[in-house]
Amino acid sequence: MRPIRVLQLGMTSNYGGIEAYVMNLYRQLDHQQFQFDFVDWSTDRSIAYADEIVQLGGQIIKVVNRRTHPLKNWQMIRQLVTSDKYQVIYNNLNSRSYLTGVLAGLKCAKARVIAHAHNDGIERDHKLSQLLDQINRHRINRRGIIKVACSQAAGQWMFNGQDFRVVNNAIETSHYAYRQDVRQRLRRQLGLEGKLVIGSVARLSSQKNPLFLVELLATVVKTTPRAVLLIIGDGQMREELLNYARQLNVADKVKLMGMQNHTADFMQAMDVLAAPSIFEGFGISVLEAQCAGLPCVVSPAFHQDVMQTPLVEKRSLADLSGWVEAVLTSQRSMPRHSYALDLVEQGFDIKMLSEQVVPLMTGEA
Repeated sequence: MRPIRVLQLGMTSNYGGIEAYVMNLYRQLDHQQFQFDFVDWSTDRSIAYADEIVQLGGQIIKVVNRRTHPLKNWQMIRQLVTSDKYQVIYNNLNSRSYLTGVLAGLKCAKARVIAHAHNDGIERDHKLSQLLDQINRHRINRRGIIKVACSQAAGQWMFNGQDFRVVNNAIETSHYAYRQDVRQRLRRQLGLEGKLVIGSVARLSSQKNPLFLVELLATVVKTTPRAVLLIIGDGQMREELLNYARQLNVADKVKLMGMQNHTADFMQAMDVLAAPSIFEGFGISVLEAQCAGLPCVVSPAFHQDVMQTPLVEKRSLADLSGWVEAVLTSQRSMPRHSYALDLVEQGFDIKMLSEQVVPLMTGEA
């Protein structure tokens, strides 16, 4: 029996939330039953986890970038989606600005079309995306689309009050469980011994509010000079962040590690995770951090869905002093330990993810 072929759209070169979700699911599935192919419209780099995808038997299909060649991209995606090769067209969406895969999928009588909302807002500096998002506001609600969201807030925003189901952004809890030996080794390798390590695992974009992290660091070092900022991620605001750090005289305390596919190890080395997002669909890095026993200070953009342990403290972005206090007091809490078992009990382990998604792909839901 041939496996059900699934076309995955929405992966980028960034090791972010969508990429983590898709790969967590792919690793868990029986590849005799399901096989994923991945659309790659990145410009200068391959999509995240490319080597692993190939090892698992997946095919990476290169198409032109939708921003630099929108018409050609539209043609290539339509041709691919309507080829009758796929039984499932799985669209991972941060907004409604790009629905080519969704709408083309509806023309395939045999394909199940899934639209999975991973965000509950759109970046303000992307004017064209904002316009397209509004144009497509009602097109996302066409009949035949299986509507899924990573949280209640993401689903309500994406689908305009239409029915949808929430699929937990589960993680491999055993992979993120706290490990003292990894912490000590990585802190030694990175020169972080004796430092207060404020961490961030996020794309460097306006949504993630990275300049706030620099302000936070500059304020913390006034009373705690040993503080440093460790950032796992990359993006269009990299140079702006570095320039701002120079302005605030903390450039020597900022460590930019770029995109990493082993974020679990870096979380072991951190002392506190700071997540000042402007908006957020779910925030899987905060769930991962809790699993690793890492205290978190987050903005009001994070919803209750992700706050599964006592480790998370929410602070207003207008209250910088409150963030400083939360960062410093987080170090006086109980000795660090793993919350992996807690997250398993609450349904956030990756093994439970496939139980939710498989029926959507087979039509049994």
